[in-house]
Amino acid sequence: MQWKPSSPQKFFRKENNCRLTSLSAFQELITYLKNLCEAEPFPFIEELNARKFYKPQGRPPFSSGLIRYSLLLRHTSRQTYKLLLERFPLPSFSLLKKIQQGSIDTYKTASILRKTGAISEDVILLADEMYLQKQAQYHGGNYAGEDEDGNLYKGVFVLMIVGLKENLPFVVKACPETEINGELVSREIWDVVGNLAKAGFNVRGICMDNHSANVSAYNKLLESYSSPVNQLAVQHPCNKSHTFVFYDNVHLLKNIRNNLLAAKSFSFPDFDFEICGKIIQSSGGSISWRELHELFEADSQLQAHLRKAPKLSYSVLHPGNKKQDVSLALAIFHETTVAALRSFFPNKLNMSNFLELVSHWWLITNSKSRFNSSNKIGNAVVPEDGKTNFFRLLADYFENWGMSVPKFCLTTHTCSALVRTLRAQADLIDELIEKDMYDFVMVGRLQSDPLERRFSQYRQMSGGRFLVSLREVISSEKILKCRALLKNDI
Repeated sequence: MQWKPSSPQKFFRKENNCRLTSLSAFQELITYLKNLCEAEPFPFIEELNARKFYKPQGRPPFSSGLIRYSLLLRHTSRQTYKLLLERFPLPSFSLLKKIQQGSIDTYKTASILRKTGAISEDVILLADEMYLQKQAQYHGGNYAGEDEDGNLYKGVFVLMIVGLKENLPFVVKACPETEINGELVSREIWDVVGNLAKAGFNVRGICMDNHSANVSAYNKLLESYSSPVNQLAVQHPCNKSHTFVFYDNVHLLKNIRNNLLAAKSFSFPDFDFEICGKIIQSSGGSISWRELHELFEADSQLQAHLRKAPKLSYSVLHPGNKKQDVSLALAIFHETTVAALRSFFPNKLNMSNFLELVSHWWLITNSKSRFNSSNKIGNAVVPEDGKTNFFRLLADYFENWGMSVPKFCLTTHTCSALVRTLRAQADLIDELIEKDMYDFVMVGRLQSDPLERRFSQYRQMSGGRFLVSLREVISSEKILKCRALLKNDI
């Protein structure tokens, strides 16, 4: 049986979270390693035993395999590795630091990961901005955090690729900036798309939130490089392939909730859709934020805390400065909220049907596995399941809604972004299935969750602060790239 470092790595992370400092915890770690070596031979045990009696002459003093494994342990838990150094003759912190000196060629690394199968050739390019703590720090012989004119950077624009098949989220570029605009975003995106094409990747889609700068960047890209075949995509001059541009589904869902919260009421026309054999229809009607308050009050009066809408809470109805919290937006369109509306207000089925329509759209766009155990509508898109046709009909519905009811509807900004996203994703999925012979497509790969998780990693690796410095972002990303290479035996 081949020995793998993933099992002890989980132990190290668990013990590190528990503040591994006591002698008893350390003895448990030693016992764990001994038992592990008895079950599966540890490949470096002979080398470590030999180093107890003599130090080998010449370079390198350690084998390459032991150095790679030591790097993985050190970047998994510095505290645990420090304790291991007291008992085992492992490479020192200073030696590991010398080995890691220098830069990492991002596109070469991405190409190697593609060849080893860690990332598929077809990728989605995610882009977003992360705010920084305004300060300049000495790093690598230079001051990080300010431009040539001495202006402090306020944010960093990060671009990440996500594979449509084999998926290892990988940051390809991080651009610090003092002021973000459409010209900067479009230029950086096009530069990354070209470099990825040279590295052997095919960027099938570009996903960002519908910030005004991103909207401007999309318009500039479409004006300069629009595809003659499909106006929802741009065509690259190198390989003549076209790349669809759309917005992040997570931000669009929050925008729908925010539009309803700001307008206080929606008046929507009738609709009739069929999704995977389920019919959702309404003769038209309205939905107001006040009626959601009435639902919450009626649900709170049930005895023994047996609530019909457990997701609907005071924080959901009064988000305040937490409007970017996805869970609060999802609670409005949750299936339990829809069921509670039908139970408490059977004469307002149009309102519950509208929430159910948005809920089913979210189930499809959030599919991250081949099969969804709780609802088959959340399965990945397969040929002839009708989901792409539903996307196009839904885009037509939202577009006509703004024309027929210009007041109590989605804002023009949100509506145009939603319509573009629905149509672009439908065309992309059909192209993947029909031309590239995909058996299924997980639409959840077309949203920016991996990039948001990377931002969370930066913050957690920098002490859990919301605002981190540029130097900390650079150091964190370098460590994450090293771990990605080590885990994939590169």
